[in-house]
Amino acid sequence: MNKYIVLLLLFLISFSVFGLTKAELIKMAKMGLPEDTLMATVNGSKDVIKMEKEDIIEMKKAGVPNNVIKALIKRYLKYKETAKKEEVSETKSKEDLKKLEEEKKRKAEEERIRAEEQRKAEERIKKRKLAQQQREYREKRLPLDRAISFYNHKRYVKAIKKLDKFFKAGFEKSSDEYYLANFYLGMSFYKLNAKYAAIKTLKDVLIKGPEVKIGKAPKGAYFMLAFETFGKLTGNWPFSSDFNETYEMLSTYNTATLPVKFQEIYNYYMGKYYTKWASNSSKAEKYLSRIASYKKSKEGMTKYPKLYPSAQYLLGLNKVKAKKYNDSIKHFQNVIRAVQNKSDFKSTSLKDLAYIALGRIYYEIASSYFSAGAIEQAKRLANASLDSYRKVSKDSPKLVTAYYEASWAAFITGEYDISLGYLHALHSAYLKDYYYPDKYILEAGIYVNMCLFKYADEAVTAFKKKYDPFKKELDDFLSEPLEPKEYLEKLKKITAKKPMKGKRFSYELVSYIISDGYFYETYNALKDIKKENAVLKKLSKKGKGNIAFLNKLYVQIMKKEDKLYRSLGQWIRRKLQNASNNLDELYLKSDEISFEIISAEKRVLQEEKLALTNKTQIKKKSQKAKSSKEYKLKDDEMMWKFIGEYWIDEIDNYRSFLQSNCK
Repeated sequence: MNKYIVLLLLFLISFSVFGLTKAELIKMAKMGLPEDTLMATVNGSKDVIKMEKEDIIEMKKAGVPNNVIKALIKRYLKYKETAKKEEVSETKSKEDLKKLEEEKKRKAEEERIRAEEQRKAEERIKKRKLAQQQREYREKRLPLDRAISFYNHKRYVKAIKKLDKFFKAGFEKSSDEYYLANFYLGMSFYKLNAKYAAIKTLKDVLIKGPEVKIGKAPKGAYFMLAFETFGKLTGNWPFSSDFNETYEMLSTYNTATLPVKFQEIYNYYMGKYYTKWASNSSKAEKYLSRIASYKKSKEGMTKYPKLYPSAQYLLGLNKVKAKKYNDSIKHFQNVIRAVQNKSDFKSTSLKDLAYIALGRIYYEIASSYFSAGAIEQAKRLANASLDSYRKVSKDSPKLVTAYYEASWAAFITGEYDISLGYLHALHSAYLKDYYYPDKYILEAGIYVNMCLFKYADEAVTAFKKKYDPFKKELDDFLSEPLEPKEYLEKLKKITAKKPMKGKRFSYELVSYIISDGYFYETYNALKDIKKENAVLKKLSKKGKGNIAFLNKLYVQIMKKEDKLYRSLGQWIRRKLQNASNNLDELYLKSDEISFEIISAEKRVLQEEKLALTNKTQIKKKSQKAKSSKEYKLKDDEMMWKFIGEYWIDEIDNYRSFLQSNCK
């Protein structure tokens, strides 16, 4: 009994670890374990033993009790039935899962199709919206495009009107379109000679700087053209307050990445501004010195940028202001050299100005040497001054100035024959209307120095004969209670073809006023303003139209016109008053010369009386003109007797041959 218990326990341990199998059960039956023990073992186990026909036969042969076999068959059949159900269930589950997957895929595809359709619908909506926006944009921008077209066809008034419509369309001020509109508005004003409006408008373009790139145009293309136009406009515009701030802003820009040709333009106009308006020599020189000549290495010829002569002239002026005469001389010589060597510098006016500037510099230095007693150095420089004046072109508007100043340069060297030659030219019919009243006094002074008192007296008499009525007329004119604007209007009447009723000035005095650089620039600016006034008046319907910014400009330009009229009128009065004061001084000098003539003649009479008393004879010097030296005529020169008329090619060839009568 104990043996069976031990074996049973071993089998139970084994089956609990490894599970109940057919082999173990057969082994237990062969060991002779009782039926109830085997049944208890089977019932105690949940393991299923395969009970097919061959398995049942094997168990019966092994002695496994029938009841145990039946229990095993029953469990096996039940297992098979359950397994079959599970298999069916599993199959069904797989089918259901497959169906679910298919349904999921179907729904996903449907969702994808719906999403695609929605995307396409949204894209169509977006395209329609974009197309609508583009249509609206084109419609909104249409005035700008038409304005550009009008501008390109030189229909500037219509361009401005279209641009006004564009500004009302509501584009952002930071947009490219607004930038373009300002550019074409400013350029249209410029083409119509509406300078103030152009300056005001182009400032908004320049504020954006040189980095702006719009469309296919190169970077800074609009900025460069706007700047060049702005420089031309502001060069002679009389109100620097309209652009000072803009130029200060422009000085902060970096233009190194822009074309070299533009950098030349940029440096020139910046230098011109700091020379003329800001009076800042150091800044002016910084810009102007960048426009330098260069050598073409292949040919070894000196080449000059287009604006090089103008830049050198401005540099010379800056050096003159600083009294650095040696440097200024070099700059003016550079001007002359560049104009002479470069064929496409068509105008010689800058060269003539440089020659006059050199003449003045040499004269001023010569005068200082004379004051210091360095006579030889003074004469050498005075001759250099004369040489410069002689080189001024005969068709130059500055020719009279050159002759007048040359007469003084020759005077201080003691070359009276040359000085009298220039004075003779100034007396000619060709140049007589230019206002240089002191030419008579200078002439009289020369004759006194030469002891030709008769000629000196004639010069003083000629001065008084011409300027006595002139001075009275001038003082009467100045005594009139005129408004500043009336001075200009009166001058305009003087120069009109139909003479004024009553008294009128000689044209000599008018030329004295209108030949001044200030008058020239200011009067031209006033004419430009009047033209601009007419343009804005037309565009804004006498200042009452619908174009708001034009109405504002119209009012502003009217104020500037009035201010300029007053300023110019006041300047004319001061100029006339200076002329009157200058004539007073010349009358005093003429009286001094007359007194000296009388004194000299008195000395001569005293000498004659003394000679008679001493019974001696005085050898008189004839006051008849004699040649002071042999003078060989050049092929292009001629001598003539003055009969009141000169040709322009003759007046600078005259030289006096009067010999000094001094002992």
